[in-house]
Amino acid sequence: MTVHRTGAPSPRRRRARSGLWAPALVSLGLGVPAGMPLHLAWWLLTE
Repeated sequence: MTVHRTGAPSPRRRRARSGLWAPALVSLGLGVPAGMPLHLAWWLLTE
């Protein structure tokens, strides 16, 4: 029996790749505002 591969990604792989955008955006959305007070505290301590 011969198995022919089309080269198209499986639905599971496609879903996993597209599912990384939401956690990445949430991480950036939380991380950037959380980093600002740390940056300002560093700036106050060094000036």
